[in-house]
Amino acid sequence: MFHVAYEFKVKAGCEAPFIEAWRAVTLAFRRYRGALGSRLHRAEDGTYVAYAQWPSEESYGQASVLPEEVVVAQRQLRESCDEIITWKKMSVVDDLLVQESA
Repeated sequence: MFHVAYEFKVKAGCEAPFIEAWRAVTLAFRRYRGALGSRLHRAEDGTYVAYAQWPSEESYGQASVLPEEVVVAQRQLRESCDEIITWKKMSVVDDLLVQESA
């Protein structure tokens, strides 16, 4: 497994469009690029932190042409933020998270 962690400094008043765009981009990356999903958190300082999970570093790095609606969602996500930081790129060493049952 491979994970990428991000920090988003969202513009005041843009929280809802940001979350909507983040969801659309995450679902599109699952559908079109083989990503395994992402989790979004709001930190106590008001920033948002997300980490995305990929099967491998190679799958994360693969380029692909995305449909126009995904490009629009990516643009909305960027425009909702003052800053987006790719925090860390990480390989899983051990995993003790409890998996949710369906």
